[in-house]
Amino acid sequence: MNVRCLFILPALLSALPLALNAQLFTLATDVGDAAADNLPSVGGSWNDLNQDGYPELLVTGFDVGRNNRLYLNQQDGAYSALLHSPFTQTPGTWGSVIGLSGDCDNDGDEDVMLCSYRDNAGRKLPLWLLKNSGAPDYELVPDTAFASPPGSYPTATWVDYDLDGDLDFFAGAANGSTDLFYRNDGNAFTRIDTLSFLQFRSGFITHDSWADLDEDGDLDLYVANYSAPNANTFHRSMLRETGDPNYFLPVQIDGLTGVPGANIGVNWIDYDNDGDLDAYLNHYNARDRFFRNDAGYFFTEITGEPMLDVSAYTNFNIWADFNNDGRLDLALAHQLGGSSKGKVYLNEESGFRLLSTEEAGDFSTAFIAQAQSAGLADHDLDGDVDIYVANTVNTSTPAPNLLFRNETGNRNNWLQIRLKGIQSNPNGYGSKVYVTAVIEGDTVRQMRYVSGGTTSYSFQENTMLHFGLGNAKEALAVEVHWISGTTDICTGISANQRIEIEEASCLASSTKETPENGRDFQWRNLYPNPGGAALICTVVLKKATRLHWRLADENGRTCLSGSSLFTGGMHQVSLPAGGLPAGRYAIELWAGQGKESRWWVKAE
Repeated sequence: MNVRCLFILPALLSALPLALNAQLFTLATDVGDAAADNLPSVGGSWNDLNQDGYPELLVTGFDVGRNNRLYLNQQDGAYSALLHSPFTQTPGTWGSVIGLSGDCDNDGDEDVMLCSYRDNAGRKLPLWLLKNSGAPDYELVPDTAFASPPGSYPTATWVDYDLDGDLDFFAGAANGSTDLFYRNDGNAFTRIDTLSFLQFRSGFITHDSWADLDEDGDLDLYVANYSAPNANTFHRSMLRETGDPNYFLPVQIDGLTGVPGANIGVNWIDYDNDGDLDAYLNHYNARDRFFRNDAGYFFTEITGEPMLDVSAYTNFNIWADFNNDGRLDLALAHQLGGSSKGKVYLNEESGFRLLSTEEAGDFSTAFIAQAQSAGLADHDLDGDVDIYVANTVNTSTPAPNLLFRNETGNRNNWLQIRLKGIQSNPNGYGSKVYVTAVIEGDTVRQMRYVSGGTTSYSFQENTMLHFGLGNAKEALAVEVHWISGTTDICTGISANQRIEIEEASCLASSTKETPENGRDFQWRNLYPNPGGAALICTVVLKKATRLHWRLADENGRTCLSGSSLFTGGMHQVSLPAGGLPAGRYAIELWAGQGKESRWWVKAE
């Protein structure tokens, strides 16, 4: 198994309690240049560019004479601005919107695509691809493949639309420009103009997102529009059905398509831990809309939650488990009276609860001047998720961007996971990761979708996925459903660490590769975990021997037991677990001089 531990939090820190009167977020004033530059900004990306484990900040500038910023993480909580970089010196940076990280040349480091709105004279600009030169300098070097045509591109996504293992690119247009799509043919990009969803945009497209909404194994496209009468649209990929990656079918989804409106951003999240993608849409001068996924294309609009009662310009919506309790929480900012106010809504068993100013802390009181987007990352590697706000596009109201440090204090456990694709694209974009743990006595299965685009309008998600584990000391199972179709299942992953999972490395779960001295068998795999009626244990026996098994509930009561005589070699042992109630069980296997036990979860 190739699950690489990136960093383990000291056990002492993970046990520190959060004081009852502590605030959730503190405005960080000791982070150097990242909070000192008065840079009117629209968006950015918070990802590790130099492979030191700490995320760097790319922030796009939106003002004459004030270029983009690349902030290097100094590993002590502070950032320094790297001023002499192609990202910061790219011509015509007024109107830069997004810098998207993605390993488009499959060389193991993050490249960046820069999308702009216009230059200092109001002229349209082409896309700019900046390739990472790698160690030791990790310089971003301009690539001329996207030198034309010029346009206005406020949204974009890295996506492996043809499932060939490399990253293609889509840029959504605005204000008299046409959408662009480039297919990656092994480090050479070919522009495709014939895709049915590509349009000339007289209005303003605000967000595109690619996700396997119908769960058929390929990536569909959802487009959000700001300018009426343009309505949101959904384009179903027919690759799995026809073998043609260029065949997209328009599909109407009640509530999500066909309704004109000023949509600012869309976030696809599994807020209710039921394993599918729900949708939150933030709006301009209207109430936000929230939809629960009830399988396939059937969505139910959610009402009655406190964040849906405000009719305002919602600048962004970002989702993370801020208190590490195993449920995704929501942070957003409402623009009222020329400035924005941050709000945090905790996801609790009874619904969402708006935190008071005292509870939310500085995020709800700091001056946020017309924020456009916000990003999430554990920037200081302390086991909780911090927030960075791209603070303003109003050049007459200068204000610095803001970094809010999470003060949870790790009273709950956590796990962070980064993917390394082999058959899939290197970033694992388009894949889904499921983590199962027993939290406060309940079996909780969380899901994160790995997007190659932005959330909250124009800020890219951090590729280090964060899972709160509550009081669970381990993840019973980590499942990676790769976009290639491969499924990895790793079991018994300890809490409070960062791991990297390489594709096809957990097909046999976390065990020693060879039996220990004196052992007569090796337990290779327990699958699926969580599972249902089918429970399969894969074992390797040194010689012909009798293998015994016992399955017991959490109180130690035996539910199943038996034994069989096997020859030497690899065998799969199927245990009849279909009649067992849902819950957590201990499984013991022994043969000759060896004995092992593991936990298994019977799903509902």
